[in-house]
This record gives sequence, C-alpha cells and structure tokens, in this order.
Amino acid sequence: MIVLTDITPESHGNASGVGLADIITRRLYRKIDFASTYENVITANFLERAKIPLVAETTRKACAIALRAAGPLAEGEERILRIRDTLHLEEVYVSPAILGEIQNRVEVLKGPGRLFDRGGELTGF
Repeated sequence: MIVLTDITPESHGNASGVGLADIITRRLYRKIDFASTYENVITANFLERAKIPLVAETTRKACAIALRAAGPLAEGEERILRIRDTLHLEEVYVSPAILGEIQNRVEVLKGPGRLFDRGGELTGF
C-alpha cells in the first residue's frame, strides 16, 4: 500500500502521480491545484495519475487503513518504509521487520522512535 501524506511547496499544488497512491491525507488533498495537475497528466497522457485515492483525516489514520488493507499481520511484522520525499532518499525510516533484514548493509542513524505525534501526524526525520 502506498500512503502519501503531503506535497512540497515547490510542487505549487501539482499533484501529478497522486493517483498511483492507495491512500492520501486530507492535508495533501487540500493542497492539490487541480488545474495544474490535470494539465500535466493530460499532456503526459497518463490520466490515472490524477485520480484521487481514499482520503484519510490524518496520517495515522491513513497508515492504519493501509496496514489493515495489507492483510492480517502480527505485531512487529509490519513492513513499513518511509521517505521524506522523492528527491531525498539518503535517509529513510524502516520498520523493525525490514531493519532486521538490511541492518548489515546500511548505516543505522537512529534507533526506534515515535512515528506519530499526538495529532496523528508523522514526526520529523
């Protein structure tokens, strides 16, 4: 499942590609400039990239929906990969299930921490 939580100010509301996600947040949805997005996907002839996925009120709710839709998982088996954005892939968050598989091949910068703040949004990197 792919969850998109926000778009950067540099996108100017162009959410081309949002249709490739499974779930988005209300925050992201409110930032979409539909005219710009539609112009881009029409020009590229990839209309499905502008389709609107399910909209969740918070990032925490979006992730809960994604985990539920992924099927039954035991506690700790969740395979989560979080990126800051598509231009910054040097640092990523991985869940313990993934870290166990890759820890000998990557540099671990921080140990486990809180993924969400009290408002249900992601904590910083």
